[in-house]
Amino acid sequence: MLVEVQGHSLSTKSSPNPVTSQEADELLVQLKEKLSETPSWLQGGEVTAIGGPNSMFCVASEALERRSYQAHDIRAVLGELLGLTDEELMTRAFCQGELREPPGFIIPKLALLLAVMEHCQLKEVQFCAAIGSCPGLLIGDGWE
Repeated sequence: MLVEVQGHSLSTKSSPNPVTSQEADELLVQLKEKLSETPSWLQGGEVTAIGGPNSMFCVASEALERRSYQAHDIRAVLGELLGLTDEELMTRAFCQGELREPPGFIIPKLALLLAVMEHCQLKEVQFCAAIGSCPGLLIGDGWE
């Protein structure tokens, strides 16, 4: 989607990097447009997200160097990564090690996380590293 925002296709451009702030903003708008209405029990909640080393939750956690984060934290780290090339992103912890995504996926993953957090007005995400092929986990109290 980000490569398309930039006016290209994956057949001609394999990575969106470097990404401008205008391109990131447009990606956020398009992602939010695709999200369905937030269930009332989730809106404003705190969630625990699980994933392996290539999950967007892990990328955010490593970029911020902490396990808990809010939307404004993701927005700030996303801003720090704009304008960086693939080579520059490869020096970051979230692009190193086994099973890591290519640097071209970093900004789209953080943008997707930010879009969901803002759309759902999530208070906080707590990342818990896990392995396996499960899509995620939501824990909460006060279920109706």
